[in-house]
Amino acid sequence: MMLRVMKFVMEHTNFSVSIRPHPNEDRQSYEKLKDFFGERLEISEEVDAAEWIAGCHKIIGLASSLYIDAGLLSVPVICLDKLTNVVKETKEYEPSLTLIYETAYLPETFEELTSLIEKDIEIKKSAIFDELMRTNFIGDYDDPIRHVADSIQFKKRNVLTWFIKTGLGFFDLMLLGRL
Repeated sequence: MMLRVMKFVMEHTNFSVSIRPHPNEDRQSYEKLKDFFGERLEISEEVDAAEWIAGCHKIIGLASSLYIDAGLLSVPVICLDKLTNVVKETKEYEPSLTLIYETAYLPETFEELTSLIEKDIEIKKSAIFDELMRTNFIGDYDDPIRHVADSIQFKKRNVLTWFIKTGLGFFDLMLLGRL
């Protein structure tokens, strides 16, 4: 799908395409694409995702935690999960990424995708996403590390409360983990 998207961008727009390989990927494996698509294809060397995102007009790809940064930087996201039929798998594999669906355009057809690419789109707003960002990533905290630590402790207490309410003990948890 991504090759088809890149081909469309190169043939029907004046945009350049910038690819930011996953940190665990070998960047050299993308050089063949550069040979094929030419100068309008950039393989990003940015270490900091936020720096790369800040230079982008739109972000297109499968659901990624990187889209949180895009939301914070007000860069529109077009998520290909519906178009590639991986929404169910994404929800099973990484349920936290379903928040991304709140702030991303989710085209269902290639025509809808190309329309989003060609149009000047704004970031998709979500009250749920905004509240999560406000309470966890943005704010005037005297001690941001303490805020994160307190949040983690709160979540731990909630998990412990759940175990107590359900009657599951540590030994039961160990047995469940071995099944």
